[in-house]
Amino acid sequence: MDRHWLFYCRRNKKKIVMYWKTRINFTDDELKVLTLLSNKHGRSSEGGFEKEPNILKDVPFAIEKINKLIDLYLPIKCKKYLVNSWNMQHLEGEEVPHKPHNHNYAHLSFVFYVKSDGNNKLLLMESNGLNFEIEVRPNDFIIIPPDLMHTAEHGVATSDRVLFAGDIILTHIEYYNSDFLPPMENWIELNNE
Repeated sequence: MDRHWLFYCRRNKKKIVMYWKTRINFTDDELKVLTLLSNKHGRSSEGGFEKEPNILKDVPFAIEKINKLIDLYLPIKCKKYLVNSWNMQHLEGEEVPHKPHNHNYAHLSFVFYVKSDGNNKLLLMESNGLNFEIEVRPNDFIIIPPDLMHTAEHGVATSDRVLFAGDIILTHIEYYNSDFLPPMENWIELNNE
C-alpha cells in the first residue's frame, strides 16, 4: 500500500467509525491561489469580511481534486453535492480555539490543509471517549464521518494555519429504493410561503 494512503477504522458496537487521511497534491501555485482566497476572507468565510456559503465554488482545480478523492473513498458511484465549504485561518501567534462540533446534516465532511507545521493537531472525538490526534500538514486531505465530533487542538498557532473544509450530500445516480436518497431531480420542493 502506498504510504500516503492511510485508513483508520475501529468497531464501535454495531457500526464502524472511520476517518480517511490522504494527500490532495496541490501544486505550489495552487496552494498560493488557495492562500490568497483564504486571506481575502480573513479568519473564516463563514463570518469574515465577506460571508460566502461555498467558498470553493470558484476554484475548479480544487473541486476536481476533491471529487476524485471522494470517488476513491466511496464504495459505490453516487451523485455528490458540495453543499457548503469554508476556510479557517489562524496566523502564527494567534489563539486556535477549541470548539468541538460535527456536521450531522451531511453524509460526509472533508478538510484539507494549505498551511500548517503539524503542531496544532486536528482532534477527532468519539462518543465513547476514544480520541484521535491527527498531525496535519499542507496537502493533507481528511474525510470525517458526519457524526464524529472534531475540533482543532486548543493553543497558540506555532505557524500560519490555513485550511478549507466542506460538507457533501450524496444521492443515488438512479432510484433503487428508499434506503438512500434518490437523485435530486426526483425531489419536490415544498412551498415555503
